Amino acid sequence: MVQAVTAPVVTNVRTGRSQAVMIAAQGARGTAATSFSTRLWTDAAEVEPGRIKNIDGGRSMTTFGGDFIDSRYSMPDLKEGVVTAKATPESLDFLLRSNWGTPAAGVYALAPVVQTWYTLAYVEHTDAGPAQNMIRIQDAFFHRLELTVADMGAALVRASYLGRASLVGVNAGLPAMTHGSPAPADTNVFTMREAEFRRVSPATNLRFSSCVVTLDQRAIRGNSMTGGPKVDKGGKTSAVFEVRCEANDENWALLTNARASTKETLRLTISAPSPAKVLTLDLKNLDFDFKPVGHDGRRVKEFSAVGEATVGADGSFVSISIA
Repeated sequence: MVQAVTAPVVTNVRTGRSQAVMIAAQGARGTAATSFSTRLWTDAAEVEPGRIKNIDGGRSMTTFGGDFIDSRYSMPDLKEGVVTAKATPESLDFLLRSNWGTPAAGVYALAPVVQTWYTLAYVEHTDAGPAQNMIRIQDAFFHRLELTVADMGAALVRASYLGRASLVGVNAGLPAMTHGSPAPADTNVFTMREAEFRRVSPATNLRFSSCVVTLDQRAIRGNSMTGGPKVDKGGKTSAVFEVRCEANDENWALLTNARASTKETLRLTISAPSPAKVLTLDLKNLDFDFKPVGHDGRRVKEFSAVGEATVGADGSFVSISIA
């Protein structure tokens, strides 16, 4: 006898065409934002949707066979994820403010405590009717930023965050979405073709093929006994610069100085066209470590080096501005 198969009910299969990651500053820690007007121009996003349950089920001894229905319980709701977005003046400003605070005349200064807590809203449009599904992460702190400039394309920022809770529900306070709308509020992208990589002393513009600047705050993550998940700054911020460049006389000077333990201060500037904005990153007192040099067949290998900024006589190790 052949059993009849009932066709599944399928409504609004998600295609990814109408999803958005919205961001809003909170009025205070512990108070989730409910109104959003800024959309990050994301290439990828990871958002944890629900509460974590204990895996072992408690190993209840009161029932035969399986575990008792109440033997599973919720764990503290600490959330973490990564958002990869086009680097624009607005998106970088949002992401930097967590750690660096509000800029003064376009210049950011490292703050001792988290300056701005955010609510992230992952929202997807459903074609049938006005309802839109949403996941909110409140008390989000962007503790690690990786800015990548490569391949003549848009600069990308990979932002790692920690948050305190997921709030799942229907769209509330979001702009109406229709097939990908609203567009990102800021599409003024920093691009590779508008980038310069310079030695500060002597002033030399160096030719490079790619670079990655990583600003890592070393966040505290864990759980307290009474306050639930805890998220805070966890130590000194590190600023690491990775660069790939051709083997020419100017770039050989970087290797020579590294061998002599001579510190370098390098400046990365990237322009966004309209309105004109310039991101300037100075990484000071870099001590580079070079990967092996040589050739691969008839092709000379690119230089590949990693350096970490250190505090110098002026008391600073990195300078950031958008102006």
